[in-house]
Amino acid sequence: MNQLKIRIYLPIADVQREFGATKKTFSMSANFEPFEVKLRKRGDSTLVEVTKGDPTSDLFEAEIDIKSRFSQYLVDKDSIARVQAILDINPEDELMQDIMSELRAGEPLGGGAEGILSEREWNIENLNEEIEAEIEEARAKRPNFRLLESFERQFRSGRELSERQLEIIRDVLKPAVNPEHLRKVNEAIALKPRSTFFKKLKAQVEESGSLSPKQLAVVESALSEEVVVNQSDLQKVEEAIASQPRSTFLKKLKAQVQAGSSLSAKQRAVVEEMIGETAKPQFGLLQDLLANGSGLSRDDRDIIFRGVKDIDSLSEDERKRVRHLIYKNTRRLHGTYTRDFIQETLKKASMRLASRYLRNNIR
Repeated sequence: MNQLKIRIYLPIADVQREFGATKKTFSMSANFEPFEVKLRKRGDSTLVEVTKGDPTSDLFEAEIDIKSRFSQYLVDKDSIARVQAILDINPEDELMQDIMSELRAGEPLGGGAEGILSEREWNIENLNEEIEAEIEEARAKRPNFRLLESFERQFRSGRELSERQLEIIRDVLKPAVNPEHLRKVNEAIALKPRSTFFKKLKAQVEESGSLSPKQLAVVESALSEEVVVNQSDLQKVEEAIASQPRSTFLKKLKAQVQAGSSLSAKQRAVVEEMIGETAKPQFGLLQDLLANGSGLSRDDRDIIFRGVKDIDSLSEDERKRVRHLIYKNTRRLHGTYTRDFIQETLKKASMRLASRYLRNNIR
């Protein structure tokens, strides 16, 4: 090591006076060994640079001499006190702990650290009163909630709380949901799923916790009304479900009808279309293949879906592919289908008509 640098937390004039020097560059002796010293101003502190006055000089001797002279000024006491004031509020503040470690090692307070420290000090002097009140109220409601305790220390030590932290605090402040009110509103919605009024009431209960007496009376009145089920709609939906028991759409429609709602014209048309599809000869066969067949690619499923809707929309190659899949999955299908039935079902309409004509007219 050819040069020694030591920071002294005193103005340069005071350091110069302690050395008994008239200039900022001078010579000194430590344990009878010569050294050259240069003083540099660093804000309110001084950087002491020492080089050997002789090649045989040991800089360690100069270090001992200088540190013994300025033992009370080798760390930034003012900055340490500022950081300690924040750590007194929040001892778990890792950033302040890191800054403190550097200061105690004699490092100066860097520009970035100075900016953070100044911001924290300003926030401590100017706490957001609204957030402070929310934290105090939440702590009063949940005194054993350690996370809130941590949030409060962070807030009071000048840290800005994140949106997620504020959300947790405000969730604590929300009134408890009245489970009976929520249950009744849900039952009312089940009876009248199109009612925006009941949906708004549900949102209110989830947000503010309960219904007003008048609102509760309205809900209970709706629940006490006798449900009149449209038997015609119910019969149609059940008929469609019998042929397509896995349809969640039909199951939801059934629940609505049983709760007293009638099918809209569009819903009724969809249900009737689904019933009509089941009457097509290909419907049961292709649905069975979709539900129980194995080795079906995405393209295979697309072909089968189109075939369910309209068998005549399939090309001859697509029909051959479907027949191959049916034969391949014969043991997996729930239904039993003869080869004649499969071939007849998968013929084009023109070929089916010709086949029937020949069977009926050629004896």
